[in-house]
Amino acid sequence: MPHAGSTRPLAHLRLAPPVDQANGHPRAATHRVTRSIRRFTWALLLLCSVGLLAFSVYRAATFPFTHDESLSFAIFSWEPAWGAAANNHLLNTWLMQWCSMLFGHAELSLRLPNILAHVMYLMGTLVFLKRFQHPVLQLAGFVMLNLNLFLLDFFFLARGYGLALAFLMLSLCLLVRAFEERRSRGVETYLYLSVSAGSLAVLTNFAFLNYYLPLLLASAWLLLTDASLRRFSRSRMPAAIALFSASGLFLAIIFFKVVQLQRPGHRYFGGHVGFISDTVHSLVGARSIPLPMHTRPSRPSPHSSLGCSLGSYCSVSTSAAGARRCLCSGCFS
Repeated sequence: MPHAGSTRPLAHLRLAPPVDQANGHPRAATHRVTRSIRRFTWALLLLCSVGLLAFSVYRAATFPFTHDESLSFAIFSWEPAWGAAANNHLLNTWLMQWCSMLFGHAELSLRLPNILAHVMYLMGTLVFLKRFQHPVLQLAGFVMLNLNLFLLDFFFLARGYGLALAFLMLSLCLLVRAFEERRSRGVETYLYLSVSAGSLAVLTNFAFLNYYLPLLLASAWLLLTDASLRRFSRSRMPAAIALFSASGLFLAIIFFKVVQLQRPGHRYFGGHVGFISDTVHSLVGARSIPLPMHTRPSRPSPHSSLGCSLGSYCSVSTSAAGARRCLCSGCFS
């Protein structure tokens, strides 16, 4: 204690921080509250995921078959010539055929691949969002990635969009994992798996080439740079050559198929009036639930379905890009 009349500063006298009596740590109570909030957030996300999956199963079992689904069924049932059309989503049609042989021709059986794709998509989003520390970011990300009405429709229909979205989400999760493991040899394995998942998305629907090509560029960036991602490195050159050789062969096959679709006019691209009229208006005015086949208009516009698919894809891609920027800036643990 200082002597009476001393003018020395009392800087050496500090108040002890408040100590939690139960745990003996000044911030233990705060940590307990934070853990409780995180547990509640994850319980809520899991509950919402189960609810969304149950909703997809119910709609898959009760909703009438649409025109496009019927065409996919006809390709492997009685009209294989329609398999040359752009409406044939290859991987989806093959999986529909296998489910038909195993479980019969019921709506739920034929739509089972996309139900399983919804499971994979939901798991992928949860794994992706787990990297965020703040519960608000986790909830906002879940809403952006899973509560798009157009996107939910794709997971109960026997079409290729749901499968492609699930493979896209799986590919993004593996790409982020490769980024995290860029200082180890595990980056090569994760990039192989990420590009393979992206290839399955393209095989399901050719429109996902818009994702596959940037994925290859990101893979090249990770393989041909050092841990700082700024300097060129030759250490992974053999892995890069193997990856891009296989991807180049795959792209050659896909582009050949796309050219085949273009010649008879099966591939629809663009509009006749303009972007606002052909795409934005169709997104604003489209129904959130597709019409059954017997209530559809006689000549549906291809731009409406294209706009819906692009809207869902852009929602996922934009959310993933935002999360990717957060990853680079240190938002993740």
